[in-house]
Amino acid sequence: MITFKDQEVGHFHLIDVIEHEGLQWLVSTWLVDHATGERYPDKVVCLSVLPHQVVEHPHYRYVVTNPLPKSVLDGTEQVGYVVKRLPVPVKTPIGRTHH
Repeated sequence: MITFKDQEVGHFHLIDVIEHEGLQWLVSTWLVDHATGERYPDKVVCLSVLPHQVVEHPHYRYVVTNPLPKSVLDGTEQVGYVVKRLPVPVKTPIGRTHH
């Protein structure tokens, strides 16, 4: 989990982080397989290229140090951000996500 401040409103949010292809990614949306109950990351934003800190906190492990535009989390590519949809599902057990 990571916490970040959105650029538009200034609120803090929690969001899931996964490792994919050797990099850390923020998961902005998940797909759910209703037959199995499994969730798969859909839209992701590369955390590895964003300024962030590793912290000791019971609810999250990272803090993004600059506000994130909501449009980036919605999947819109912008200069300075790597945004993509994962073509192959990465299996992750169901858990609680704050967004």
